[in-house]
Amino acid sequence: MARPFEDIRNEMIQLYTQGDYRKVLDILERESPHYPDEAWDTYYFRLCMAALLDDSTKALGYLKEALGQGYWYPVNMLREDTDLKSLQGLPEYEQLIGRSRQRGEEEQARAVPTRLTLKPERLETPPPLLIALHGNGRNAENTAPYWRPATENGCAVVLPQSSQVGGHEAFVWNDRAWGIREVRRHAAEAASELNADPARMFIGGFSMGGGLAVWMALTGEVDVQGFISVGPYLADIGELRRTLAERKPPRLRGYIVIGDADNHCYEVSQGIATLMKEHGLECEVEVHPGMGHVYPENFDESLRKATRFILGG
Repeated sequence: MARPFEDIRNEMIQLYTQGDYRKVLDILERESPHYPDEAWDTYYFRLCMAALLDDSTKALGYLKEALGQGYWYPVNMLREDTDLKSLQGLPEYEQLIGRSRQRGEEEQARAVPTRLTLKPERLETPPPLLIALHGNGRNAENTAPYWRPATENGCAVVLPQSSQVGGHEAFVWNDRAWGIREVRRHAAEAASELNADPARMFIGGFSMGGGLAVWMALTGEVDVQGFISVGPYLADIGELRRTLAERKPPRLRGYIVIGDADNHCYEVSQGIATLMKEHGLECEVEVHPGMGHVYPENFDESLRKATRFILGG
């Protein structure tokens, strides 16, 4: 049985930080065929490792193969990722960037906001409602398994999928105002369809989605009882601090799941918790030693604890 891809990702991250790019590439070449659902990532990782090893022929081959399989990458990734510095300006690389750009523009023109709804086996009326946001580069479908355990506690779960395209079947929340409009609409429509209990609505998410969940909850952009955020990403919390100084949501609770090896997001998480406590709002921070920017292996347990904390059950 193949290992969970997250285990392989964590192994590669550790080797990458040690500068052992050859070993990372060896792992990718050996393991990638076993994880077809992760092909968008594995092609890109191979592209980066080959570029770092100054093997432009192999790097360009990976990108060409990815595009041939229907995948594509945002221009800013291909331009700004320092791992790809050795490829910049190569005529064939420039041509492939153009192909990727065109495909991205075509997909963005077709993109529409969608959502996935998970219902508990016994749907009480009215049910608690969890709005769960995917991270950047992910989608509702591959995010659903992480949040599905909330249905075991009787919650309905709605997973909005951003219409901001970030790659092949990958979506982002980079434009905050755009994302807020879509999430608010999804939340209102889902609450009406499910006859959800407005006093037991809460929002969650991972990474950029987790940061957006925190932002919307604390600024009152969505009327919820609290948030559950995994590795929340915010560029900084200065604007959030100014907003809370002017007004704060009543009785809001926050629950953050974070790894202490998650660098920037760990600092953000501590800052959010401190800020909330300064304003008399409850916030729990669940720290996982040695964990990077991923969901913890036992996230179902974290989700159960967080749900009880938010809903007061």
